[in-house]
Amino acid sequence: MQRLLHSSKFWTAAIDAILSTILLLATRFLSPDDVKLIEQLIIVYQPVFIVVIAAIAVEDAAVKRAATSTMVNNSKAAQELPKSLTAKLLILLFALALGSYFFFVPQIASAEAPQPYLYAMPRCSGLSITQLQDAQQDFDSAYGWQHQLTTPAQWSASYEARANEFAHALGCPAPLCDGALAFAYKIYAPTYQRIWTLFPD
Repeated sequence: MQRLLHSSKFWTAAIDAILSTILLLATRFLSPDDVKLIEQLIIVYQPVFIVVIAAIAVEDAAVKRAATSTMVNNSKAAQELPKSLTAKLLILLFALALGSYFFFVPQIASAEAPQPYLYAMPRCSGLSITQLQDAQQDFDSAYGWQHQLTTPAQWSASYEARANEFAHALGCPAPLCDGALAFAYKIYAPTYQRIWTLFPD
């Protein structure tokens, strides 16, 4: 037990588990879009923790081999091995973290397609599709806190009310009626969707 408490591999795995648990518990108070983003970020950064644990294990093995070699022939190269290996592993870990941030995170952030009614809202709100997505995310988060939405079923049941209140807040007509797009949105949404697909803002 004493060796376990002094093991850097154990504490790295424990930090990973604690951080993931805290983030998952926090999703109870976030909108579905935020929940998906957090879940994807947890998945993306799991390899980083795995690499850290593997690097520590390899370094520990290298230290033991170097110590054995030093005892046999007092080799200077054997003493330098752990430092060289640690530097290479740290560079690899840094490159992996940067790759995760600049490659995976932007894809995750942009993977969620806009809601159909958002395509028709630039004409009445004066905002771009991207600005509308950001505004909607902020609105949904505030709406979730105000109405204590904590389960997927509650978020799903409030979809139409949230969409209509969001549109009203921007001075637009209600986009949904009994789950279907209102007539004005049916007219404009396809055109704006094609424009956004060709020229995303």
